[in-house]
Amino acid sequence: MIGVDYASVDGNERPDIVKVKTAIGCAFAIIRGSYKTWTDPTAKRDTAAWRAANIPVGVYAFPDMTKGGATPADQIQALARSGAVMDGDIPPTLDVEFPGGIARTGRTRAELLAWILEAVMEMRRVFGCSPMLYTSARVWDGEDADALDADHNDFGTLNPTLAECPLWLARYPFKTGIQAIGDTADERKLVESLPWPPVPKAWGDQGNVWIHQYQGDAIKLNGFSATVDLNRFRMLRHGDTGERVCWLKRRLCLAEGMPGVFDDALDDAVREFQRREGLVSDGVVGPRTFARIAWL
Repeated sequence: MIGVDYASVDGNERPDIVKVKTAIGCAFAIIRGSYKTWTDPTAKRDTAAWRAANIPVGVYAFPDMTKGGATPADQIQALARSGAVMDGDIPPTLDVEFPGGIARTGRTRAELLAWILEAVMEMRRVFGCSPMLYTSARVWDGEDADALDADHNDFGTLNPTLAECPLWLARYPFKTGIQAIGDTADERKLVESLPWPPVPKAWGDQGNVWIHQYQGDAIKLNGFSATVDLNRFRMLRHGDTGERVCWLKRRLCLAEGMPGVFDDALDDAVREFQRREGLVSDGVVGPRTFARIAWL
């Protein structure tokens, strides 16, 4: 299932959602809600329109972790001021990346990890759910000094608070700045066949990814006047295994059965949750069901 993400910096006019749905189906949309301590007006402008079109929508915070800069609390408040975060939407996201490299922040890896944890805890306090993390294996596991835990001395075991954050990972099998891939049936099949991006080692389970950003700065997507990023959602259903299943069981308070197996009991629990929420009761965790369950 394909979705989009974008920010004011992309230069888009208000998207024509009907055209976007016709082009790629568009199962979800995520919009930048803040940059540092600045509230991005695009989120406030567009989130209501996506909701009205019955498409799950979410927002993200792009923070600045530079030493001496604004605190995590101040930057998360900028996202809150957007007024675009709503219970039942795709959970708000913390963007974890370092344009220009980690060295530019003036912080050690340990300090950056502490900053990220503080920001996640602030998002939980302000919004009432664990945020998603937008990041990549390169940011965490790279071979150079720009990786958060390249030498595995600063991080060690994954903090349990971070372990509750669903992962949205970037990896581009296509070049940036080219025509959008996914607006034909053949291209959608190609996107479905792509390997999932590598998961940062600290998370352990290489299947632990919910959203894959597979193309950056795509152009000429019908319904968008400028560039847009393209993503695909990883469905979760009966028979699947891994940490995502454990995450799901924790939210539905389901302890019986094999912890990491999507078994009959979990299938029944998901269907019952979907019925209560007025969703299609198919037992499949797609973007809409994921968005609702993430707030439990």
